[in-house]
Amino acid sequence: MNKVFVYGTLQKDFGNHRWMENAGGVLLSKAVTEDCYPLIVEGLPYLIDKKGEGERVHGELYEITDIGPLDCLESHPSFYERRIRNVEVENGSLIPAWMYFLNSSDMWWEDKDHKYWSSYSEARQMPVSTY
Repeated sequence: MNKVFVYGTLQKDFGNHRWMENAGGVLLSKAVTEDCYPLIVEGLPYLIDKKGEGERVHGELYEITDIGPLDCLESHPSFYERRIRNVEVENGSLIPAWMYFLNSSDMWWEDKDHKYWSSYSEARQMPVSTY
């Protein structure tokens, strides 16, 4: 079994959750990253692996039986790269889990001024023109 932390469209209330179901995903807990990371939402959510910048990112922790469907959706490793980082679950425990970060060779976001979000849900509540 693998644990995976999701912060965007794979969460239960969003459009790609069926991919989580195809991976045999079982929700373990709401969770938040142990460290701060930039989460940019411009249509899609993009998590950047720059520890210490941005916010602690909120999402969900799942246990899955097959990482393959998620790697397919996330185009790992060409678009998103899967890496292990700690997340804090509701009881305060730290759990190592897979997370998908924007491929480190894709630097389009660095030359723009972006708002960093603490959750995909928060970003989706804002009008598109404010992204």
